[in-house]
Amino acid sequence: MRALSLAIGRGEKYIADICGGHSRHPDVEGLRALAQHTGLPLTSLTGGDETGCADVTEELAGTVRAGLFMTDVLAAVRDDDALTPGGRDKRIRNIKVFCFGWLKRDPSAVPADARWLSNYILEKGWGPAALGVSEKRWNDVLSSVRRGLETARAIPRQNKPITAVGAEWRGLYDKIDESWLATSLSPFIRYCDALGLQPSDVTDATIGAYTEFREAYDLSTSPTSRKIAKLRTAWNRAAATVDGWPSVIITLGARQRLNLPWTAFPDSFRESWIAYETSRGVPGYANHNQMTLLERARARQPEHQTVLDGKMRLGDITPLEDSTLRAQEGTVRFLASAAVRTGLVTADELSNIGDIAAPELVAHVIHEDVQPRLGLATGYADNLVKHAASIARRWVPEITADELLIFRALRAELATEREDSDGLSDRDRRRLAPFLGDVDTMARLVSLPAWIIERNEAKRERDGIVTRDMARDVQAAVAMLIEQTLPVRWGDLTRTLLDTNIMLPAKPGGTGMLYYRISKTRKKGRRKQQAHLSAWKCELIRTFILIYHPVLAANDPLNRHLFPGQISGEPTTRLGDDVRARVYAWLGYTVNPHLWRKLMGGYLLLQTNDMEKVADLLGHVEGSRATRVYVEMKSAWAAQELDAHVTRLTEATRMPDDIRRRLAQL
Repeated sequence: MRALSLAIGRGEKYIADICGGHSRHPDVEGLRALAQHTGLPLTSLTGGDETGCADVTEELAGTVRAGLFMTDVLAAVRDDDALTPGGRDKRIRNIKVFCFGWLKRDPSAVPADARWLSNYILEKGWGPAALGVSEKRWNDVLSSVRRGLETARAIPRQNKPITAVGAEWRGLYDKIDESWLATSLSPFIRYCDALGLQPSDVTDATIGAYTEFREAYDLSTSPTSRKIAKLRTAWNRAAATVDGWPSVIITLGARQRLNLPWTAFPDSFRESWIAYETSRGVPGYANHNQMTLLERARARQPEHQTVLDGKMRLGDITPLEDSTLRAQEGTVRFLASAAVRTGLVTADELSNIGDIAAPELVAHVIHEDVQPRLGLATGYADNLVKHAASIARRWVPEITADELLIFRALRAELATEREDSDGLSDRDRRRLAPFLGDVDTMARLVSLPAWIIERNEAKRERDGIVTRDMARDVQAAVAMLIEQTLPVRWGDLTRTLLDTNIMLPAKPGGTGMLYYRISKTRKKGRRKQQAHLSAWKCELIRTFILIYHPVLAANDPLNRHLFPGQISGEPTTRLGDDVRARVYAWLGYTVNPHLWRKLMGGYLLLQTNDMEKVADLLGHVEGSRATRVYVEMKSAWAAQELDAHVTRLTEATRMPDDIRRRLAQL
C-alpha cells in the first residue's frame, strides 16, 4: 500500500478503499494513475455498478486496456493446435521467464497489452546487458511474448512473410539493394498489403495511421517515433534510388528542421554571405584562393578598430579561419530562420546578413526560441551572440559603439545564467556514476571495441562476406578505440582523415600515432594533440581500413575520411548514434558522444589525482570552465574515501553488548 501510495501520489487509505472495493466516489485521475501503474483494467478497480462507479467506468472506457492478462495468453498458447509440443512448451517457458523472472510479477498481474509492456520495458531501460542475458536469449523471449499475444488475439498477427505480399509491392521490394532499406520498409509494406493499399496510395496520412498501429500493438524496446523517422528516411531514399518507386515524399515523422533553406530568403541575402565568406570577414579582402603568399601575409596585418572612450579597443580584424566561417554560416542561417519562425520578421525583410547582426534580433531569438528548447545554461546562446557581434563589427559599416557594447553586455548576462550550471548535469552525473564507481564496468567499456571487432572478424571468416551492418559495427568500435586513446571532441573525431590524423606503421607489429589540430579552444591559436597508438590498436584500425572501410565507402572510394558518409567527400553523420546504440546494447548504459571526454578525463583524474594531466589530455585551457566539471568529481571521490575510512574505523571498534542493549532501550 505504501509503495502504491507513493507511486500515484494518493493516500494509503485511498488505495486500500479502491483495492477493497469500498470506495464509492473515487476520483477519475486517481483511478487512471492506479490503472496505469498496476496494469489492472479499470473495471477491476471500480467494480462497475457494485461500487456505484458505473459513470466513471463509462467515462474512461475508451482509455483503459482490454481486460486480458498473461494468464489468458498462456491459456491460449496451451490450446494452440498449430504449435508442435516442443514449440508450445518453449513458448510457455519463455512467457513465464518474462513474467516471473524479468517483471517479478505473477502472469495474472501482467496485462496482455503491448503498449503497456513496451512502456514498462523502456522506463526500466531494459536490454540484454541490463538483465544479464545474451542478445539471442533476449530476442527469443520477446518473440515468444509477441507470438503469445498474437495467439490470444491481444494484438493482430504480423507474421505474414514479405514473399506473400501483393505483386506490386513484391516487385518494388525485390529491387531494393540496401539491407537497411529492406529492414526498415518490410513491416510497413506488410501493413499496407494487409489493408489493400498499393504503393501509389501511400501518403503522410498512411504513415500517421501506421504510427498509431505501431504504438498500440508493437512490443518493442525502442521508441516508435525513432522507427517512424527511420521509415520516413528509408521511404524517401527508396523514392530517389529504386526504379519504379512512387515519387511521393513522406514528411510526417521527420525531425524538426530549425534552419530554413537559403532559397527561402532573397537572393541578396545569400549573395551577401558569399561575399562575406569570400573575403573571410574582412571588407576588401580578395579571394583567399587567388592570392599569392605575400599578398596573404600583407592582408593578415591587423586593422585596429576605433578606440572607444579613449581607452577600449574592440579587437583586431583579421581574416577568419575556415572552421570559424563554417560556424558563422550556421549562426547566420539559424538566426534568420528563427527570426522568421518566431514572427519577428518575414523572410523578404532580410536582404543582407547584416540584418541579423543586431542585438535586438539576437536577444529575441534567444528568448523566444533557444531558451524554451535548450535553456540558457549552455554555451549555445553565447556562441550565437559572439558570432553575431563578430559579423556586426566586420560587416555593418553603420554599427555604433553602443550596439557593440550591448553585445558584450548580453554575453555577460548569459555568463551569469550559466554560473549556477557549472559542473556536471544531473543526467551526465547519473550516466557517469556506474563507470567511475565500478572498475569492472569501466573495464567492460574499454574492452568493448576490441571485442566487437573480434566478433565481426570471426563472423567474416565463418561466412566469407562483409555486410554493411558489420562494417558499421567495426566503425563504431574504432571510434570508441580512438576516443579512449585520445578523447578529442566528437566533431573532430568524426572528421578524422586517413592521411592526416592517423599514422599507422608500414609493417605489422609497429606503433602508430594520432594527431589532431583542435578546432575549438578558448586560447588564441590552435592547440595540437597527439597520442601514441600501441601495436594492437594499430592492427585493429588497419583491419577496419583494409576490410570494412571499402564497404562503407563503396559509392565514394576516394573519400579521405576514416568514417565516410553517404555524401561524396563528407564524413558520416551517424557515428555518434552508432556508438551510443552499441554501448547500450552490450553494456546496458547510455554513453553519449561528448560524455566520452568526461569519462576518460574523469578516469585519468581518479587514477592520478592530477588536474593538469586532465587539462593536457582534453586540450582544456588552464582554469577554464570546462575543468570545473572535474572539481566535482574530486569532491565526490574525497567523500567516498572518507566513507571508506569511517567504515574501517567502525568495523575495527566493536561496540560492547551492554552498551548496545542500553541504547536499544532508549
